[in-house]
Amino acid sequence: MSSSAHPFNIGPQGTTGNPWVNPDAWGGASGYASTGPAGPIGPTGPIGGTGPTGETGPSLIGITYTSTGANAHRLILQYNNVDGQALTADGGFYRGPTGSAIYYLRGENIGHAVTGGVLFKESINGILYLKSITGGNGLRVEDNGTSVRIRYNTFDAVSAYGPTGSIVFSASDTAGGTGLSGATLTHYYAGPTYALKMTTRTYNEISNRVAPSEYDTTNNIFIYKFNPVDALSVGAARANNWNKPSGSVFVIDPNRDYELWFGYEPSDKQKPFVRILDSSEPSAGIAEYSDKFSMYSSTGFTLMVIDGKTLGGRENSNGDTVTYPYTTVFPINWKFSYSLNPTLTSDIDIIQFITLGAEDAVNNKIEWYGMYVRTEKNINPFGWVK
Repeated sequence: MSSSAHPFNIGPQGTTGNPWVNPDAWGGASGYASTGPAGPIGPTGPIGGTGPTGETGPSLIGITYTSTGANAHRLILQYNNVDGQALTADGGFYRGPTGSAIYYLRGENIGHAVTGGVLFKESINGILYLKSITGGNGLRVEDNGTSVRIRYNTFDAVSAYGPTGSIVFSASDTAGGTGLSGATLTHYYAGPTYALKMTTRTYNEISNRVAPSEYDTTNNIFIYKFNPVDALSVGAARANNWNKPSGSVFVIDPNRDYELWFGYEPSDKQKPFVRILDSSEPSAGIAEYSDKFSMYSSTGFTLMVIDGKTLGGRENSNGDTVTYPYTTVFPINWKFSYSLNPTLTSDIDIIQFITLGAEDAVNNKIEWYGMYVRTEKNINPFGWVK
């Protein structure tokens, strides 16, 4: 079988035309195919170097406050020198909330109804006006229009010793008259009667032993409770109850109390531990202190503990060996340096406590600050600190 080819004459090939650009028909792409989706963003390049620091601006070095005159309650701000020039700026007018002033007028009733009276006050534009000071009994108020003078009777003195008492006479005063001096609460009336008026009162001893309120049989601990604020008050000193702690020196003798409690002296292993509790009421707090002492005052007392050694093992009444944590010897509102808890020794420990009348934030009782005056020789009550 044979074949043959028959050529067709179709002429020469023409030139290539331009690409078809039809954005509407092909999704916005140039040509016949639309552009595919963008690929993922590449990683962020490294951070460049920190630029230079700008110039330091002016610093505030002072504030001037004007409280009087036409520019009252105006603030002027002063800045440091910049290029040799001192800068100031007007801070405008400012006045914060005005608090109520507190004025204290303290009076005492000592045997008679003499007191400082009542102080009424009013403040207008920084000027204090005393409306009135009321007197009474031994207190007299004199107002001459430009000043106020307060007069009160001064008591002379007499000291009582035993049933008869003792009176001290002075030879003469600057005017040549015979005078009388002695303790408070005695008033001497010079001629014609030469009468002597006095009010008697009793005082408990300055040093007072504190008796234990209870005995912890299991842990061999004597617990001593007393309220220093009440014990230091005048009311405690005048009290006829000799079992009431009073004075300014308090003695704790646990071995003597053990003998009184059980009827025999304790052996070295039977000597009791000591724990002290502040029996003041937390709800009283500042009110109790301000009632017995004046506000913003201070007071103090001395505590003596005889052979109240804290460390070491002891025997309780059942013959069991017990120990005692030194952290609970003193109340938490009786504080020592750096909030440390001291230990007691087998000698005589003397500790002085003072207060400023402030409340402890934990138990809301008055804060007492303690300082060791005496302890066992070569023994540091804070020796447990490493």
